[in-house]
Amino acid sequence: RALGMPVTLPALFDGMFVLAPQHAPCHLRSLMPAYALDQLRRFFALHARREVAQLRVAEIGAGIGHTAYLAAHLGMARYSIFDLPEINVAQGYFLMASVGADKVRLLGEPAGPALEVLPPWAYEPTLQQGYDAVLNIDSMPEIARDATQRYLEGMAGCADYFFSLNQEAPRPDPVQGERAAVRAMVEAHTDFVPLQRNRNWLRAGYVDEVFGLRAR
Repeated sequence: RALGMPVTLPALFDGMFVLAPQHAPCHLRSLMPAYALDQLRRFFALHARREVAQLRVAEIGAGIGHTAYLAAHLGMARYSIFDLPEINVAQGYFLMASVGADKVRLLGEPAGPALEVLPPWAYEPTLQQGYDAVLNIDSMPEIARDATQRYLEGMAGCADYFFSLNQEAPRPDPVQGERAAVRAMVEAHTDFVPLQRNRNWLRAGYVDEVFGLRAR
C-alpha cells in the first residue's frame, strides 16, 4: 500500500514456490520489479522533478511482464517492452489478462495504449520517439554481446537515463564464457555517464546502477 503498487502475484500463476501472505502470493519475481520501479520513481522525483504519470520507460528483456503490470498500476504515461517474439506471446497474454486487453498494444496494432509489447527489431524506431529511461533487470549479462551493443547504441540521443539492476558477481556462462558486468559493457560507449551505483538490497551479488545519456 505504501508503494502504491502490489508486491504480490496476480492470480495467473500456479506451481511456483511462494511466500503466501493472507491476501496474495509473494515471490522474488514480484518483489524485484516493485523495488526497481520504486527506485526509478524516487530518482526522477528527486533529480529530474518528473512525476511518475509523466514517465516514458522502455524495458529490455522483461520476463513475463510483471514490471509493465506494475507500471500500469502507477499510471505511467508509456511503458514499452522489448523482448524475443516467443516471449512477447507470454507477455502479451499476461498483461492482457491482468490489466485488460484494451490497455496493451502488440506489434502492428494502432498506437494508443500505454503498455506496448514489442520485438527487438522495433527497438530503435520506437526509442527514437523519446523516452525518459531504459530499464534492464537481471538479463543484460545473459544477452548475446552483439545484441547488447545494439541495445546500448540505440539509447544514445533517444533516452535520458539507463537503469540497470543486474548481477555483477562472477558467474560462468556456457556460451559466452565469463559474463560481462553491465558497467564493463557501458564503458565502451562515450555517451554514458555513471551517476549512481549501489548494491541491490534483494539479491546478493547484484548491483543497481544509473547512467545518464549525453544528448547527440
